[in-house]
Amino acid sequence: MRFRPPTDGERARLLSGHVTPADRWAVREQAEHYTLKGGFDHLLSLEYAAIDAKEYQLRAVRRVLGEMHGNAILADEVGLGKTIEAGLIIKEYHLREMIRTCLILTPAPLSEQWLEEMHDKFGMNFHRLGDDTDIGQYPLVVGSIDRAKGAYRKALTDRTWDMLVIDECHMLKNHRTGRYKFVFNLNRKHCLLLSATPVQNELRELYNLITVARPGHLKGPRQFQKLFMEDRRHARNVDHLRALLNEVMIRNRRSNTLTELPPRLIHHHEIELTDDEHDFHDAMVRFCKHIYQRYVEGEIVLQSIDGKVVVSKLVLVLMTLLKEMTSSPRAVGHTLRGAMTARLGKMDGADSGELDRLLKIVDEMQIPSKARTLLKIVKNDDSKIIVYTEFVATLEFLRDFLADHGVESVLFHGGLSGMQKRSAVERFRDGKAQVFLSTESGGQGLNLQFCHRLVNYDLPWNPMRIEQRIGRVHRYGQERPVEIYTLILRGTIEEYILHVLTGKIDMFQTVIGEIDAMLSFMHEQQSLEVRITDIILHSKSFDEIRAQMELLGEELRKANDTLNEAEKTNAALLDSVLG
Repeated sequence: MRFRPPTDGERARLLSGHVTPADRWAVREQAEHYTLKGGFDHLLSLEYAAIDAKEYQLRAVRRVLGEMHGNAILADEVGLGKTIEAGLIIKEYHLREMIRTCLILTPAPLSEQWLEEMHDKFGMNFHRLGDDTDIGQYPLVVGSIDRAKGAYRKALTDRTWDMLVIDECHMLKNHRTGRYKFVFNLNRKHCLLLSATPVQNELRELYNLITVARPGHLKGPRQFQKLFMEDRRHARNVDHLRALLNEVMIRNRRSNTLTELPPRLIHHHEIELTDDEHDFHDAMVRFCKHIYQRYVEGEIVLQSIDGKVVVSKLVLVLMTLLKEMTSSPRAVGHTLRGAMTARLGKMDGADSGELDRLLKIVDEMQIPSKARTLLKIVKNDDSKIIVYTEFVATLEFLRDFLADHGVESVLFHGGLSGMQKRSAVERFRDGKAQVFLSTESGGQGLNLQFCHRLVNYDLPWNPMRIEQRIGRVHRYGQERPVEIYTLILRGTIEEYILHVLTGKIDMFQTVIGEIDAMLSFMHEQQSLEVRITDIILHSKSFDEIRAQMELLGEELRKANDTLNEAEKTNAALLDSVLG
């Protein structure tokens, strides 16, 4: 965008004090131009970010910084890394001291991922909206848009934000909604909007979003309609509209930016439990349900209060146990002896006796069937293989078990130092260890495309975690088909979750980034992990759990169908305008 002095009309309004939002925006952009600290050919952020940015991403970042002055819509197709682009822009401005405060608003299921990625990939510690009622002291904030416009509306609108970021901004497409009005009224200097599908029905949606990103850029709604809308879905004066859109929107496409990746080869191993394992699984479910009903139910749990989902700390412990029971007895024992006892304090005789009985079963459990299946997979092929689990206790068990059978492995998790992590990766890369045992928390920003095999030893309840696992190896630079093994215990919660992820949305074949976009079309106020825990703890039988999981799967399928339809409509509309 070429800078110009204020027009006579703008100057007159400024002097009189009667200024429009567009006047303020134009003056602010010119002030930014004159105070800019150097150009953006050299990005300082690349020296501090734990990412492998692609050239098209760097071009987008430089355009937003140098030409669009931090006010843009990032409309790349799914899977091209809009989050990476936004993170680099935020980090660059922050390093140059051009911003101090930043507010990131997302659909509820994506807030945690943004929090983690800004920390792990860009070294920026954002505060989670909802952890503290007084947020005035925090310069960097991430939260769901519905929580923001509810309990935190006044606190957020009373401040001026140096940078506002809206992920999956298509949720603002209707200017009559509370979300749109709330965001439009936030005071901000820079604004980034992200969505692979910014336009889903008509050109007016495009006008609404651009007006959030840069007020006045497309004049008023009536002028926009008169100048640029033939009808709801067809534009007129296309060359003029294209020129205006190119000043505020960047849209990269997979066909123009990516080379074809090798295929994924999916292997699901359904494992029969022994009688002892089956009894232990059912006993753990009953125990968790009983503890919930006895010590938690009746408190404020799993409810939305002013847009905030309140989850008891004991419920988080129960959620962990329900996941661990299909991971390893050692992980269950670790939580039962630690977090469960600490949270409950002194239990009555019956509950204490049941806890002791479960711990005795854990200590007497034989090698799990799942571990024996893993050993067969590892021994069947002597090439490198990554094994993912959510729990460090399971990693340590598998290290000992594999060592007993002559298989060398390394551990990789978030509790290791930087030097320990680098050493683990080097030993694995150099062939000194065949198996790389890892949690998700240790793998952010980690490139392991020199390996083409991975095992989901246990199954995360958050599908974005599975995407992250696969993305460590199925990425650019991978030369071989990627083999993905998932170990599932029949007749368990894990089997229900696999059915939802494969039968409803074909999770294991989705484009990286597609799950994030799909979840933005769900009307959820809580994470899927909390939703699944809620289903288990409130269901009266395993049949009811199965039925409720089926309903959850249908919601995911509908969200996925909505995304697919939105992508088609968006492509048709934007292609007609942007060419």
